[in-house]
Amino acid sequence: MRRQKRNPEKCEAVFRRIARQNKNLGQKCISVISVFSLTAGLCLFLAACATHAPPPPAMPAVPLPPPPPTGEPADLINLSAAQLRALFGTPAFIRAENGPEIWRYDNKQCRAFFFLYPDATSKAVRHVETVPRGKEMAADASCLAVLRRPVS
Repeated sequence: MRRQKRNPEKCEAVFRRIARQNKNLGQKCISVISVFSLTAGLCLFLAACATHAPPPPAMPAVPLPPPPPTGEPADLINLSAAQLRALFGTPAFIRAENGPEIWRYDNKQCRAFFFLYPDATSKAVRHVETVPRGKEMAADASCLAVLRRPVS
């Protein structure tokens, strides 16, 4: 293989062209980096100057209602579900959850809630409440009297 002679002027022209391209490339990179830096700095400046919305006002504390009076109507505690149904009839609503049940009886004047819990063989009444509440206990006697079935 034969080597060609190189023309020094041609080599110099190629070298200058490559140098010019690299110089332009370097200037373009510096321009892009400058624009990016300026944009990022401006964004940070504006973010620092931004005002934040005031926090929402705190919700006022709502006091809990007083607990119901203690005590249960003696004639209704420990009644079985069948006995309760015989005294008050079919409940307007029954809620059952893995054992315990709530039976609700409704009237225009009041509502009664019977809480039945399982015992050895069936479910029995363990707690009674009325709305409105009674004065001496959670169950109002006059409400329970209105809800009872008439004795025949």
